[in-house]
Amino acid sequence: MRVPVVTLGSKVKQPAAFHTEGCDESLLSHIYNPGRLEVIDRCIAVTGTVAKAKKENDGDYSIQLLLDKEYESLLNQNNYDYQNGALVVRIICQDSRKEECRGLNKPVTIPARGTRVRVIGAYALNHSTINAWAEIYPATSVTPVQ
Repeated sequence: MRVPVVTLGSKVKQPAAFHTEGCDESLLSHIYNPGRLEVIDRCIAVTGTVAKAKKENDGDYSIQLLLDKEYESLLNQNNYDYQNGALVVRIICQDSRKEECRGLNKPVTIPARGTRVRVIGAYALNHSTINAWAEIYPATSVTPVQ
């Protein structure tokens, strides 16, 4: 069975099923160049397993999250082609002196590879490259689950 594809600029209907409360929407004001993000839902919750976590040069962390089956409809073809079939989770301003991060002190524990987690945050397409993939950007929380 083929997973639904989210193309550039498209709106997805499935995220409404994953909508939740509890997002820190003030984090959206701390994103560098926010115009590159197409926010589809301001607050969703997903679960999955951490495939990779890395510190970015700008002080943010990126996680490749292999979603539990019921959330796979959130992925688009670019997630498969460029992110190894994972949803990107961006945890902002963890180790940064960027202007956008001033006044923000919201440390998040970065989970180890193989950890199953629940992530809450804004669901968006990141148009910073031609290969816009789906992301949780920014993540409000990343919590280990059983």
